[in-house]
Amino acid sequence: GVHAQQFQTPHRGAFALPMLMSFFACCRPLNQVLKVWDAMLAFGVHLNVILCVTQLVLLRAVLLAEPHPLQHLTPRRLPSLDAELLVRVSFEIIPHLPKSLLEEVSMHARMAAPA
Repeated sequence: GVHAQQFQTPHRGAFALPMLMSFFACCRPLNQVLKVWDAMLAFGVHLNVILCVTQLVLLRAVLLAEPHPLQHLTPRRLPSLDAELLVRVSFEIIPHLPKSLLEEVSMHARMAAPA
């Protein structure tokens, strides 16, 4: 089997960057992206970070089985989005996150970029 020690550690900003920066617009199919956007608009854009982390959790087995896991996170290689599963699992994860982390994620979405 493939072990985590075999992977070269990429920069932490490399994980899920297309999904995060595009608010999942790089994913397909579009009808599922629209459902993800509905959830973000209903609960706040800070949910984008949690949704991206959840997507990584859902892809964990695929990513760990590959010698070059980041290739699976490029827009052309992303699997089809399942919005209902993604949102449901995200809301199952949220209660287990530290309150301080949730506050930081929420505040980050409201912070202006440095000049």
